[in-house]
Amino acid sequence: MQDGQRSKLSLYSGNDKSTEKINIFIKKCKNLITQKPEGLTLYAKIDFNEVQIAESPKIQVTPENIPDINFSAVLNVVTTDQNNLDDITYKPIIITLIEVLPKEKKQKEEKVQPFGQCTFDLLDLIRGKTELSLKLPVYATPGSTLESQPADLSMPELEIKVMLEQPLLTEEELAKSNLLTITLDSMYAVPEPWLNNNREYAYTSSLPLPVNDEKDNAIVFVNGLLKAPTDPPAKHKRYVDTRGIQSASAVFLPALSHHEEQNVEELGDFQAKEDLEYRLTAEKEKHRIVWQAERRCFLNQTSNLAMRDQVLKARYWPIEIMRSSIPTGVKGKRDEDLNMSYHGVVYIDMQPLLYPGATHIRGAYKIYPFQDGEYATKTKRKNGIADEALKVVSSLYDRNFAVLPVKKDQKAAEKKDNKKARESNADGHDISQSVQQIIESKSFILIDIKFDKPLIPRKPFDLLVKKVSELIPPRPKYPLKTNSAEKAVADFHGQIKSILNNIIDDYRKLNLDENDSISETPSKSSRESEFEIKRKKLLFELNSTGKYFAFKEQLKNSVIKVVREKFLRTSALNDPDELQQFLSELYVFLIDELHKSLNESLSVEDVPATENHLTDSQQMKHFAIEAEMNRNYDLAAYYYQERIAREKDSYSNWYDYAVFNLLIEDLARCEECLKECISINAHEINGLLLYSAICAMQEKYDIAEIFLERVTAQENEHVVAWTLHSMLYEQKGQELNADITLKKVLKMNQIQYSELMASLNIQPQHAETEDEAAKKEEELIDESKLHAESKSRNSKRGTLTNPGKIKLNDPLIKSKSPGISHQKLEDLGPSLKEKQSMTELAINKSIYLRTADFLIKNNAFAWAEKCMAKELVSPNGGPSCQYHILLTKIKLAKNELEDAEKQCCEALAFDYQNYEAWILWGHIRYLTGEFRDAKERYERVLLFPELPSNQTHAIYIRLASIYLKEENYEEAKKLFLYPCKNSPSCMSWLGVGICCYRLELLEEAKNALAEANILNNKAPEVWAYLSLICLKTNKPLEAEQAYKYAIKLNLDNPELLDEIHLLQEQLGFGNPEF
Repeated sequence: MQDGQRSKLSLYSGNDKSTEKINIFIKKCKNLITQKPEGLTLYAKIDFNEVQIAESPKIQVTPENIPDINFSAVLNVVTTDQNNLDDITYKPIIITLIEVLPKEKKQKEEKVQPFGQCTFDLLDLIRGKTELSLKLPVYATPGSTLESQPADLSMPELEIKVMLEQPLLTEEELAKSNLLTITLDSMYAVPEPWLNNNREYAYTSSLPLPVNDEKDNAIVFVNGLLKAPTDPPAKHKRYVDTRGIQSASAVFLPALSHHEEQNVEELGDFQAKEDLEYRLTAEKEKHRIVWQAERRCFLNQTSNLAMRDQVLKARYWPIEIMRSSIPTGVKGKRDEDLNMSYHGVVYIDMQPLLYPGATHIRGAYKIYPFQDGEYATKTKRKNGIADEALKVVSSLYDRNFAVLPVKKDQKAAEKKDNKKARESNADGHDISQSVQQIIESKSFILIDIKFDKPLIPRKPFDLLVKKVSELIPPRPKYPLKTNSAEKAVADFHGQIKSILNNIIDDYRKLNLDENDSISETPSKSSRESEFEIKRKKLLFELNSTGKYFAFKEQLKNSVIKVVREKFLRTSALNDPDELQQFLSELYVFLIDELHKSLNESLSVEDVPATENHLTDSQQMKHFAIEAEMNRNYDLAAYYYQERIAREKDSYSNWYDYAVFNLLIEDLARCEECLKECISINAHEINGLLLYSAICAMQEKYDIAEIFLERVTAQENEHVVAWTLHSMLYEQKGQELNADITLKKVLKMNQIQYSELMASLNIQPQHAETEDEAAKKEEELIDESKLHAESKSRNSKRGTLTNPGKIKLNDPLIKSKSPGISHQKLEDLGPSLKEKQSMTELAINKSIYLRTADFLIKNNAFAWAEKCMAKELVSPNGGPSCQYHILLTKIKLAKNELEDAEKQCCEALAFDYQNYEAWILWGHIRYLTGEFRDAKERYERVLLFPELPSNQTHAIYIRLASIYLKEENYEEAKKLFLYPCKNSPSCMSWLGVGICCYRLELLEEAKNALAEANILNNKAPEVWAYLSLICLKTNKPLEAEQAYKYAIKLNLDNPELLDEIHLLQEQLGFGNPEF
């Protein structure tokens, strides 16, 4: 059944059992002023869907008195009829105040005239509310006395209350139903021939709405108005069905009936730059057809599923645009004189609504000529709905909104023209002309489609948590209680110790005064008698106060456990001999355990101290990272495992070990560590993200998606998670979901980037001109030498336009070259804080660099390289300093040193003063064995002011080791001492010890090596140098012991070993083989 053709009987007959009564109560009308001395006689009439519901008694309004209306009416609704509920969603309740005019002489019947109108809808009742309180302005109807009221006076206002005994829909029906809101704005760039015609036309739009799998309803928008570009745009939305509304202001929806959703991504056919420019021009400079109407559609469970199935079946949803002659007024039939001179169609891509959680699409869509073949292919529907829509036009067309009134003498001419038009349509001439008009005009419409609930709902947070828990069960918060013989005996010991402490406390309290009065040199007999008195006094105290029995009760439970667990007795013993034997055995056992417990508790020997670790978890992590830096992965693994052994319940320890295993490409162990991490803390975002990346690397895409959904459900604004989700969709071949997710994350990142700029007090910069870029170069680069290396900068990004290759052997990079000093480097660039802010901004500006940075820090290089490839082809991306730095880190971690050096040089071509690039270049040279070049780069880096502490440790260690190789022991010692102060490690103290040994500072060397040995007692070189020191200080036993440890720990330094052997031969001791 189509709009305007539904039966009104079922809506108002209150006989059905499923009928709900909607009570509409009009309390009073405020600000009702009359200038007539005799006053006004008014009554209210309530209409809905062209049916009068009720009419109130008359009230007499005078200038002195405005009586309350106090009138109620009942609207019966059949809740089982979808058409009835659909009418409630979009058709307005019309309240008309009617003025009764004074009777004239010889007038038999009283005359009435509409005074004012107000409208409201019952949409909130469909959404589950049972009560509405409204205050609605009363708009003047044409020709009424209210129309002449001065503008400075307040408008009359009706107070209305709507009530229901129970909701129209049950909770189950409400959960399974949906509400579709379609807002048709305007059609822009209308064909030019339409503007040169004096005739009036009806402009209609229609679209099919699935009711079930076999039937569609036609949703029709009528009363389109032809507007000039100079006419102001409409600000308010209109009701689709305006029949019965006489006031021009009452056709608009109340402001509280609709809510504009901000920041909705616009889709449609005008996404390209040239299309967007054409759209903006058309909206400003060309004529348009304005509907500005909102149509709500109620979808029950069946129609909601049919809607989803239709979108799954056919990607496009058609909206047909028609221009026809004005209807003659016959309702429910297509007027034979009604000629359709224009028939276009819009194909709306509905697939974005299949994205989980998506409810809203909006955009500008092109109008195409209606062609049956194309229509059937794109929409999977056999026929259009133009004929059905034109039948509805006669019912819904409202002549109050026509631009020009239709004169009676025009009708004959219109009939004649329509007849000619039909004759021309018969040979197809006019149809082809209409098609040509559509193609040439490039017309388009603006439309907004919104569902209250998504067609494909997002998985709820609880369900995602459950799925993750099924894949990785959480660890129990408390250990399981286990009963064993050993535990039963331990409990018995615990009770004995508790009772013993209580008895000792009582003994001390009883004999506190006597202890003070004991003579200094008592005799043996007197001492024994005093102890006997104290013992008896204690026994008396225990028996008289009941403590003895309390202690027995305290022991009883532990003795029962011993009987059950140790002696395996759970039933009564009937044989007296057997019982006596069991009691004897039990007594002997308990007395033995009692003595053991007393001996432990009352022992005067020193209790062995518990192990006190000299290094904490953070220090061990630091040692592990240092071992990774030296490519000593066995030692790094040892430190990570030691951290876990000490704190098994620390999820961060498991996470760090997982990251390390990813570095050495042990995916299986990495996965197990991440499972442990997540089982301990299921809300650890980084663990969930890294686990999803691991699953994606192993092509377990479904599991990876579950974990990414879990992260985004917990943190909806997590840019890295959404970026990985977009890439995962693309990997799975779901291009549409990937595109939607990408647009979402780009908008999200833009907001966060703006917030970051605001927090750093950085204003958005305008695009640099070439002159400005050149001036900036001269400020940042030394005019005499450094400027020659980087000729020009990219005006788009503030970087080099033609980044030339940096010569690796260029003398200008040397720190000792003239013109480069500490002060000069300070002048060349911003401070460390500014540099770090610039780096943070550069990374956070791009979602791919931001994601790659996270992945590189966690050694997930496979997907990090995918992010870098995405950044390279991204419209707003491309090569940059940070891009090449991140790529350098990837190549360096994969030991591809040649490629790493190329990328590092590219980064320096973009920003020659980037300290991070210089650090990486130094590391590359160090790893390739070119220590002289590495030394030059490290020295240059140390000239930068205020380097971050997390970057300097590796620089000091490696630069000092180079000085050590060059036998520059004084400089090496100074550099080794820097990390000893800020981030001490075995390697830094070992370096100090070696330098002191070579400088013959044996006492300082011994102390430094002792510090190194405390931090790591399994370092063979530490023991080797300790052996050398002991040999030189004439300590044979210590020298031999240190030498044994060095050999036992597999000292792999032939030169050092030869040095030890030579000194041992010279001194004649230190080697047990002698």
